[in-house]
Amino acid sequence: MQKIKDIIKHSAFFGRFYLLLVGMIIAILKIFVQTDDKTVLFISFSGRKFNDSPKAIYDAMRADAAFADYNLVWAFNDPDQFPDVDAAHKISANGLGYFKQLLHAKYWVANSSIERLVPFKHPHNIYIQTWHGVPLKKLGPDEANLEFLVKHWFAKAQFDVLLASSEYDADIFSRIFPSSAKPTITGLPRSANLLRDRSAEIANLQDKLQLDIQKKTVLYAPTFREYDSEFASALSQAAQEGLASEYNLLVRGHYFMNDNVVIGIDVTEFADLNLLMQASDILITDYSSIMFDYAVLNRPIVLLQPDAEEYAAKRGMYLDPAELGLPIVTDEMSLFEALGKVNHQELAAFAHRFEQHDATYGISTVLNEIRK
Repeated sequence: MQKIKDIIKHSAFFGRFYLLLVGMIIAILKIFVQTDDKTVLFISFSGRKFNDSPKAIYDAMRADAAFADYNLVWAFNDPDQFPDVDAAHKISANGLGYFKQLLHAKYWVANSSIERLVPFKHPHNIYIQTWHGVPLKKLGPDEANLEFLVKHWFAKAQFDVLLASSEYDADIFSRIFPSSAKPTITGLPRSANLLRDRSAEIANLQDKLQLDIQKKTVLYAPTFREYDSEFASALSQAAQEGLASEYNLLVRGHYFMNDNVVIGIDVTEFADLNLLMQASDILITDYSSIMFDYAVLNRPIVLLQPDAEEYAAKRGMYLDPAELGLPIVTDEMSLFEALGKVNHQELAAFAHRFEQHDATYGISTVLNEIRK
């Protein structure tokens, strides 16, 4: 199935055929499928995950008595991988039957494409797009060599509600999603529980991962290099070993990365990223949007960017990382020196610049939209 998806996604010919075929099927389904005003369909990272802002909104709806009679449904590429959702409330995101379920749900909550890259008008549906992070690297039409199907989706996607964290990403979203409603600055719903007391859960995590509570914990979260499918880490094995001897080293690879060589503790598949951040004392990343989330905690962030020129040239960024006000290192020796330093004033300024509202405002904005 994944090979077929890749062929369609990367071929302009098959992409156009896919749009035509699925578009015809959707047009026919619109005639027969009745929209249910109390069904909400959720999807995260195109069906790969059960997390992020869609889950934060889902959890809030489940906890709110006002939505007790709503049918909350998740779409997954492989529903069997997510036992936390009962069978009656999850569906497969693959196959043409998925679009019947999509049209049946009045509300769509997603952090990427919920329409499987087939943008279509939805007069009876409300499309709520949270996106999946504040963009530092270029997106959509701003990317070089973007596939036809993805580029077409960015141009034509029609969100009724598009959330942003600040004027910075609202401006970017307005340009790359020209067919959608104006972004609403609310904060990312997924960040809502970052400042909640989860000490018991953190203690359980420390026990599960066998962390040494006498050591500080470092979360290392590099991002994916689209131009280098073999990339897994900017840290050498020796550097990882050095970090692991001094700190509890948690390594979270991007979900597109394969065959990571991890010296520390591999938490790539751990579902609750917020809990990992709360359990960590320091974040090391490079160009990942995790830096914007982590800043809410006012804890040290170090950007390891030995390939900054190459990344900027091949992937493209909206801002020079030097403008962020965070410590940047280009070699491993400098990294070890930077880990012991923190400027809380600069961190606070960074957090305020890119997260202008408490994240609970994002959740309440979505819930109020659904209550209408």
